[in-house]
Parts: sequence; structure tokens; C-alpha cells
Amino acid sequence: MSTPPKKRICIFPDRIDDGGIDRYALNLAESLLQQGVEVDLFVTSGTGKLLPQRPEDSRLFVGGGSTRKSIVPFYHYLKNEKPDLLISANLYIDIVSIVVKAFANVPTKHAVTLHTAFSQEDYRGKENLKKIYTHTCTWLYPRADHIVAVSNAVAKDSQEYFKLKKPIKVIYNPVVTPALYNKSSAEVAHPFYANKSAPILLAIGRLSAQKDFSTLLKAFAELRKTQPVKLLLLGEGEERPLLETLAKDLNLGDDLSMPGFVDNPYPYIKNADLLVSSSAWEGLPTVMIEALALGTPVVATDCPGGSGEILGGGEYGKLVEMRNPTALAESILETLYTSVDKNKLQARGQTFSMEASAKNYLRLLG
Repeated sequence: MSTPPKKRICIFPDRIDDGGIDRYALNLAESLLQQGVEVDLFVTSGTGKLLPQRPEDSRLFVGGGSTRKSIVPFYHYLKNEKPDLLISANLYIDIVSIVVKAFANVPTKHAVTLHTAFSQEDYRGKENLKKIYTHTCTWLYPRADHIVAVSNAVAKDSQEYFKLKKPIKVIYNPVVTPALYNKSSAEVAHPFYANKSAPILLAIGRLSAQKDFSTLLKAFAELRKTQPVKLLLLGEGEERPLLETLAKDLNLGDDLSMPGFVDNPYPYIKNADLLVSSSAWEGLPTVMIEALALGTPVVATDCPGGSGEILGGGEYGKLVEMRNPTALAESILETLYTSVDKNKLQARGQTFSMEASAKNYLRLLG
């Protein structure tokens, strides 16, 4: 008797750059391969910063350089390859995937994945565009075979905001991987760590309105009045000029470092005294899970999305009122001077393992 062919799953995350969704796509690809599934990655551009880290056993398909220019290549991919399951991982990509799959008329099952509380997305000056996306998703999402949310909070937000009657499945992202632990052992190439003279606070993320690093800088300015401390902010984005100006106004000087994107953030996380998340909204913030898995304490704003879910409502890290620099500074200070059970944090991080996530996605195949 011949062996049945392996199932093939396509992950379509737009491009593999330096964001949380991009790391999710790479981790999911690796976890599915470990479950004996063949994996394709379809990306709109071949220039993403993290693309060289894709699993060797995955197949790579590259579109036309942008979402719009990738529509025809993606149509041909679906017609020719007919994967058993398509996982799209971005609101714009969800929309494109639903429409293109309908025109391709292939038997591929499709799971759209919701990674953020869209009701909180900041479309300042582009309110009409947000309305268009809202109406489009309300109409199109029920046409997907599966709707997956990365946290219960995102599922609830999406169900209400998009008025979805179709059930939403919650599947946590595959965050905790062997690579995380292996890479965390590397040396940290930063003077804060090499010549440590004060506790190191770490924040990681796109320099955007969503992450609200302005509140973090203001909290850091208050904290410096009470004790020596350093803040390392890793990431790039459109708010860099605003944050640099604010840092000068607050006279943060050399106690703040903003070196931009780093290829391997894990040793920075492992060796930091505290990870801080000041976000205004989230989906399932990967970096918080990575910190817990590495035994690093976390302080986070209690924003819409999965932050509170990850921290167990405050059991695994302090939750703070959003946009409140004083409250954030006080919680950081308290955490720095409180003994932390690293084993408890690491056990919580294992809730978001590769194996658990992959098995839940495989169940979507039926």
C-alpha cells in the first residue's frame, strides 16, 4: 500500500521583516515541519530582514514586491500548488487571500488569523480607510473556512467589532522554541551590558503609536529621579524622530539607548533586569512571552488585547493603567526591588510552545 502524500500548508504573512507577525510566521513554519507537514511560505517581497532565518525545509514563493503586485503570482501559486491549508497572517493579506482563493476555485481550506484588537488600531487622519477595512472584513471574514485569533481578548474584540457570527478559534502563537534558548546564550554587543552600572530596562517593538513608547520615556524620566537606571529600546519605525525629540526634552542623555533593529534580541531579553511593555493595544505580544520563557520579569500596560492574558491578570507580572507614566514608573521600581520566581515565569512561557500551536493548526485540516 502506498504512503499517502504529506499535507501541505501555506503561510502567507505579507513579508518576513522584523515584526511580531513575521516571527510568528517563521516559528509556525518550523513547528509545522516538526509535525511532519510540508510548509510553503508565500511572501510579497524577498527583502525582509528575517527572511534568511526561514526553515531550510520550507519552500519559498515570492510575489511581486508589494501586496498589490503579488495578487497574480499568488493566484498562480494557488492554482498550481493547491495547498491543503492556507494561513494568512495580516488584515490586508486576509482580504487578498479570501478574494484570490475564490477566483482560483481551489479546494484549499483557508484560515485567517487575527493578531490585534482592530477596534483600537490608530487610523488618525485615515478614519474613512478604517471604515472601509471594517466593512470589508465584516463581509469577507465569514467566507473563510476558519477564523483564528491569537488570544481570547482579540477574539472578543473581533467578534464584537466585525459583528461576526462565525465562531472564532483561539490558537496561541508558537513563541517558545529551542532556537529562543539557543540564541539567548549569545553575547550582548551593547555597552549597557558590558559595563553594567545600573539596572537595565528593555523595551522591544516597532516605534509606532501602538507601542506608546512616549509614555515609557516619561516614566523613565520619573524613575531616574529616584535611582540610577538604563533604558534600552530596540526597534525602528515612524515615531523615531518624535521619540528622539522627547528624549532630548526630558534630558535622558546616555541613560537611554535606541540602537534600532537587532537580529537576535534574545540575549538582550535574558540579561535585562526587566522587560517593559507600554502599548496602547496589542494582540498577543510575542516579546512578553519570550521574556517569561527566559525568566525575565515583565511590567506591562493593561491594554486591549492579550497582554493581561499572558500575565494571568497580574499573576506573572504587573499590569498598569495605560498612558500613565507615574503608575508605570512606580510599578517598574517595585518590580526591580521584588524577588521574582524565575521558574514560575518560565513555566508560564511554556504555555505558548511550538508543539501546542502546531497541533491546534493541524486540527483545522479536519
